[in-house]
Amino acid sequence: MMFLIADGGSTKTDWSIVSGNQEIDRIKTRGINPFFQTEEDISAEIRDNLVPKIKKYGSIEAVYFYGAGCAFPEKNEILRRSITHYLPVPVEVGSDLLAAARALLGRQAGFAAILGTGTNSCLYDGERITQNIDSLGFILGDEGSGGYLGKRLISDFIRGEMPESVRQLTAATLGRTGDELIDRIY
Repeated sequence: MMFLIADGGSTKTDWSIVSGNQEIDRIKTRGINPFFQTEEDISAEIRDNLVPKIKKYGSIEAVYFYGAGCAFPEKNEILRRSITHYLPVPVEVGSDLLAAARALLGRQAGFAAILGTGTNSCLYDGERITQNIDSLGFILGDEGSGGYLGKRLISDFIRGEMPESVRQLTAATLGRTGDELIDRIY
């Protein structure tokens, strides 16, 4: 049985072709995020940059797409339609957090988290997410993420709210004053 597992983000999507328990190929396409793209845009990406690369493998029996923007059922349906138009197989669409929980815990219940550019966490029952506090995304939330921590570091540097030794190291690393940083940011 051959299936396709996708890790989709706004910048890029990694597709793994899997047979049994073994990955046999990995394909990269542009980012796919139904929160920011239309069904037509997603369909075009699948048609032009995925389907031609998987034809040589024959029959794909299922697609599992996990990604950013896939925490909303109405958005997931856009993605499901786009995929099934070109790959008429069962398609499961879930959030990147569900993918993290399944990869980490398998069929065991537990706690899973994503800490990276963004951040999120959940309780998982071995099949689905049972509790989650929305991360609010990169503008309003993502406390603990790389973006959030970087913003705090820069803010504390500019405001002088850090120990002098850390401020000197930050200044040397950035090579700019607080005023120069504000100018570059805005």
